[in-house]
Amino acid sequence: MIDVKHDLSGSLPAAAGSVSSNAYDLRSCVLKSRRASKLSSAALLTEFTSTLAHDRGTTVDLLIQMGEIEARKLYVSKACADMYAYCTEVLHMSESTASRRIRTARAARQFPVILPMIAE
Repeated sequence: MIDVKHDLSGSLPAAAGSVSSNAYDLRSCVLKSRRASKLSSAALLTEFTSTLAHDRGTTVDLLIQMGEIEARKLYVSKACADMYAYCTEVLHMSESTASRRIRTARAARQFPVILPMIAE
């Protein structure tokens, strides 16, 4: 276990045998958390707003891709009977997240006007 609570030196030991290539591994998350704790309130709120806008755009991309994967039945190549099984068994989404995203992706294919609404 890595004790990171009181080490403010900026150096953080990597887990044994791991290479920090993932932007969301423990080390990176701790460093991001430290960085956020040092931001001014105004800077934190500005950064949060920007991240939220990016997240909404990413969500739109994800929904478009999910709709196309389902339309092409690409989940079959991953030994799944349907998109729900692919999302929960292969992608490890929670059941509720998978259901909501699949429903929304289907609605977006039928009514593309909802995509810019999600992005906003």
